[in-house]
This record gives sequence, C-alpha cells and structure tokens, in this order.
Amino acid sequence: MPSHPAETRRAGLRHQADVSILRAQELTAYGNYERWESAQTRVGADHLDNIGAAFDVGNDLWQLVYAWLVDRFVPLPGCEPVEISDAELRRQLCRLPQREVDLGEYADMALGPLTHTDVAVAGVIARYGCGYAGDRRLVLAATERTTVPTVPSDVPVLARLYGDVLRDIFRYVARTFLLGGLRVLPDAPQRQVHRYTWLVLSEPELLTRLRGAGAPPPGVRKRGLDWLAMLAARVAPLAQRLAYRKLEDLRRLSEAVEGAPVTVEDVKDLLRRTARDDVLWESPASLEKLGDLADTIDVDALPEPDPKLNRQLRALHDLVHRAARRAITEELDDARATADPRSAMDALHLLQADAADR
Repeated sequence: MPSHPAETRRAGLRHQADVSILRAQELTAYGNYERWESAQTRVGADHLDNIGAAFDVGNDLWQLVYAWLVDRFVPLPGCEPVEISDAELRRQLCRLPQREVDLGEYADMALGPLTHTDVAVAGVIARYGCGYAGDRRLVLAATERTTVPTVPSDVPVLARLYGDVLRDIFRYVARTFLLGGLRVLPDAPQRQVHRYTWLVLSEPELLTRLRGAGAPPPGVRKRGLDWLAMLAARVAPLAQRLAYRKLEDLRRLSEAVEGAPVTVEDVKDLLRRTARDDVLWESPASLEKLGDLADTIDVDALPEPDPKLNRQLRALHDLVHRAARRAITEELDDARATADPRSAMDALHLLQADAADR
C-alpha cells in the first residue's frame, strides 16, 4: 500500500512550494493536476520529472519516484504478494526520471552514476521485496506503515514522509555485503560485491566513514547483527591500516611488472578504473583474457609479498567470518524464539526451497 496517504504527499508538495492549484497545474504542465492531488486519478511516470522540477524537490526526487512506484506496484493490506515481471518493470522504468542523483562526498563510493529511479527501485525492493540482492524474483508483499517519522516541521515534505527509506536501503546493502563476504551470493551480485571491495581498497578512508555510519548507537543490545556492527566498527581502523599496506605491496608488484616507477596513487587509479569497467566484469571473455595476460608474467621475477601483512589479513578475515556466522546464528535463534509456529514453518519451507534451487 502507499506508505502515506497520497493526498498528504501531493498537497504537501504544493503547500511547501506555496502555490495555488491553478499555478501548480501550470508549473507541472499537467492538465489533470487537481484530480491527481485529490487522488481521483493516477499520474503517468512521464510526468514525475515535471512535477519534481515544478516543486523544486531537488535531490529528493528519488523519494517522489519511490512513492509513485509504491502506489503503482505494492499490494494493499490483506492482498496476496505480487510478483513483478522483468518486462513490466522495464516498461515502467524507461518512462521514469533518468536524472542523476548528486551523491556529494559519497560519489567515490559508486561504480557509476545513479539515477533517482535507481535509488527509488532499491527503496521499494529493500522495504517490500527480498532482504538482499540476488533473489531471482521481485515479489512485493503488503507492509503497512502506521506512523509518520517525527522530524522537524521545516524538513521538506518528501524527506519527512520517505527519508527513513534510506535506512531500509542501507540494511539491504549491508545484508548483501554480509552474504557476499561469506561468498554465498549468486554470480552477478557476488561480482558487484567484489567490485565495491576494490573501490574501498582504492580509498581506505572510506572505512572511517562507513564505521561512523554503521556503528550501533549506545545502549543497543549487543547481539546478532548489532554485535557484528559493533565489532566491524572496532576493527575498521585496523582494516584501514592494512589496506594502506596492501596498496604499498601492490605498488611494489606493479613496479616490478611495469619496469618503471609506480606510485600508490597510480595503483589507486588502476583499482578504481578496473572496478568500474563494466565490460571486464560482465564479460566472461574479458576475464579469460585477463587470466591469459597473468599467465605471461614471470612470477619468479616478482618481489615476494609481505608475509606479515598476508598473515594479518588472513587473521582479520577469519575473525570477521566467524563473527558473521555467529551473528546470523543469533539472529535465527531470536527469530525462532519470537515467531509463532506457523510463521516459523513457512520460513523453514522457503529456506528449504531456496536451498534446493542453488
């Protein structure tokens, strides 16, 4: 169902812009504007860009697109889940706004430009669909929102109504990366996790930002994924130091291969370009050529990797790997303890079906 009444969202946009209905109709170039604001008709996907521009929603446009997608696809409470076909999704997405999101200081964490529609789709999937990337189907279940987040009244209306969807997106991404670290994702999302890992290695400072964003607040019960987040925040400084040392190790290796001076910045640039090379990662033939190129290198002539660094990296990997499995086990134990028997049996059935498909 819509996360909030449509009339609240639409009238709120117009009141925020301080314009009349007639002026809003003129600004949006949408003849049915009044009927749309009063929820008597639906607006087409191709009008959202004009509506966003008319009300100056700026970088919150993705939230308007998110609201439209929820209105269009998510079933009402009491209805069965809805499976969205790839063909239907593509047909709608090509008509939605293709403007890029301004990622600001986080632009270096993206593999490429993100459109407002990309973020909106991620929000719908994170809140109503599967819990992580890689599910083979897009199935949306009705989930009712009962309260509007309490935020200052001067916060823009879209951020006030839908800003908390970011929390669901972050949780969705975190679960995906957790499974990627355990190497249990299907091939396509597993490759994406690898690519983002290369990006993080190219900018170890990102670990500091991620630590600040991911650490659980004080007073939270340290169990399951909250305990894992606390551990991750604690080991992030060590991971950052090891990343810098790995860059230096790669610099020595690159210099030996090139036979010419190579800087750490050169290595960072190579990592970023490789991570963002869609053709390389999406084409098996390209990966095979990369392997063939590696076969031409005289390994015996290369400098030895730092053995102490490799031992520390392995120890950190094993620590986090064990912690992730412990966190998942605790989450499952807590879920079994609080779920009613029927829900537990349904979940067991789904898990068994998913395992059989792998």
